[in-house]
Amino acid sequence: MQENNKRIVKNSIYLYVRVIIAMSINLYSSRLILEYLGVEDFGIYNIVGGIVALMMFLNSSMRGATSRFLTYYLGKKDKEALKSCFGAALIVHIAIAALLMILGETVGLWFVNTQLIIPAQKMAVANWNYQFSLIASCAAIIQVPYNATVISHERMNVFAYLEILHVILKFVILFPLVLFVDRLLVYGLLIMFVEGIVTLMYLIYCRHSFDYTKSKINIDFTYINPLLKFSLLDLYGNGTFAVRQQGTNILINRFFGVAFNAASGIATQVISAITTFVNNILTAFRPQIIKEYACGNYNRMESLMKMECMIVLSLATLIFVPLYINLDFILHLWLKTVPVSTLEFCSVLLISTIFTIINSILITGIHATGNIRNLSVYAGTINLFCLLFTYSFFKTGFEAFYAYVALIISVLLQIVGNSIILQRQIPQLSVLGILYKCLSPIIVLVISVVISHFVIEVSDSKWLRLFLSICITTSCVTSYIVFFIPSIKKRIVEKIRK
Repeated sequence: MQENNKRIVKNSIYLYVRVIIAMSINLYSSRLILEYLGVEDFGIYNIVGGIVALMMFLNSSMRGATSRFLTYYLGKKDKEALKSCFGAALIVHIAIAALLMILGETVGLWFVNTQLIIPAQKMAVANWNYQFSLIASCAAIIQVPYNATVISHERMNVFAYLEILHVILKFVILFPLVLFVDRLLVYGLLIMFVEGIVTLMYLIYCRHSFDYTKSKINIDFTYINPLLKFSLLDLYGNGTFAVRQQGTNILINRFFGVAFNAASGIATQVISAITTFVNNILTAFRPQIIKEYACGNYNRMESLMKMECMIVLSLATLIFVPLYINLDFILHLWLKTVPVSTLEFCSVLLISTIFTIINSILITGIHATGNIRNLSVYAGTINLFCLLFTYSFFKTGFEAFYAYVALIISVLLQIVGNSIILQRQIPQLSVLGILYKCLSPIIVLVISVVISHFVIEVSDSKWLRLFLSICITTSCVTSYIVFFIPSIKKRIVEKIRK
């Protein structure tokens, strides 16, 4: 257990460093992309790429299934099952990539050319970017089994290196854009090449490090069927998530135009930076939670989930509070020219992120069981209602950011439902106890916001306000981690006694 705890800490550090580097590069990259492409082209890139993302809902389901089953068989220490499971996953993902191309060149192409509001003079370049996005997405699909293998083996250092390479390549390709007139076209082409390079790197590493990834692939329905069953059960939930996410972009496009799509894209970039950070820490815990379930060690599983709640929410607070308090200043510092409604989009999405973290922790526990039917049906239905609420808001004249108010409501409903589902599936867990552990770091977050809000009023300097909010938040979170997380407090006390 001690060795496993050390592995979680070490992997968390790898992923933490990775996300800090990635976040820094991504934030500056977003500014350059907006500057080089302009608001209109940036909005077109987001809405066209969103159509491809909408069609990748099946891959989202298979990603979860692949990761779950590889980790489960690792926990069982069944090498033959692991080999067969990887082969089955690779075959299924190749089939998904082929299906995406078929859908993309028929239904998707029709939708881009007939249903989206895109200026006529930009239609040709929008179509080219759509094709590049299709090919890049196929590469990302093929990458999934190899990516899941790295994570299941808890090789988070390798995962961090490859993802940092991914971010650096996406940053480097921005600089040649100044040499071209049609920058949107060139950007889409270069992004496609970057996705291909990263997929190749994952393939080379896995085939070199894990023998079962280079064995002859046999079509074994003993392992394909459970993967498909899991993914099909998850399909409704993931499919409606994609529909809700991209449907919101389409509704914004239809009611407000591409300028608001640009604002939505910027807000998504900001939240994506935080979500990536959070997901990396969740990734460090996820394999061991599934392995403990596979071994029937429910006490250890609950302990990990409680620790996950406290640590992930605490670390998210370090980013959330300074960003939320100084959002207007940071956006202007970052982008110079901030698209309309970006501030409102970011503010509401930031709040939704905190609740999404809690929901993600509950989902990890449900995924460990392999029984996700109730989760998928409930989450999927809530996602559809969220989209319906968004349409109702827009139809009755509400502003664009109310799309994300509907999102907060849907996430809160999912937390309630998923808590009930998890408790029924694993009665040995105390789900209320896990949720209770989420309460204390949220209180710390609220206290940090309140104190920061009052303290920064003493200064007119925006830089000083940012500095003060960072100091206050860091002090509150550090005090909480040191004095209220039992395992860390115990170690500190032991060190002091020695």
